[in-house]
Amino acid sequence: MALSGRKTMKKSNGFTLIELMIVVAIIGILAAIAIPQYQNFTNRAAFQEMVSLVAPFKMAVEMCAQDNAGDVSRCDNDYSGTLGTIPAQIKDQEDINKLTTTAGVIELKTIDNSFGQTNHTYYILTPVFTGNAITWNITGNCKDRGLC
Repeated sequence: MALSGRKTMKKSNGFTLIELMIVVAIIGILAAIAIPQYQNFTNRAAFQEMVSLVAPFKMAVEMCAQDNAGDVSRCDNDYSGTLGTIPAQIKDQEDINKLTTTAGVIELKTIDNSFGQTNHTYYILTPVFTGNAITWNITGNCKDRGLC
């Protein structure tokens, strides 16, 4: 006896080429967005490590200012006062070209080709006196590059 009027459905054995192409296209789009964002994130994180190296210099300038009644004009590298000393330089840091203090202004300059940049990145801290406290004004091209 034949089953007339009934259609049998063929069971699928896998994905079609179109379905696979759609999945590959979606993965490609996600990768095109995610990889640059991840690189930017890792560059910012590595630069923040460099910024953390500035902390002893900031503290030393603040102590120098306190030592000199708020005058930071003498707060340079190798300054030695009653409250502390400003370090001459940080040694053995592969991404730092120079880290200097001149009249209280701290300048961090990275080497070329670091943090995804083809030339030097600058992070400059200028002390600003508000009452009895020092706040730090951040300048340099690190802001334009989204690193600080």
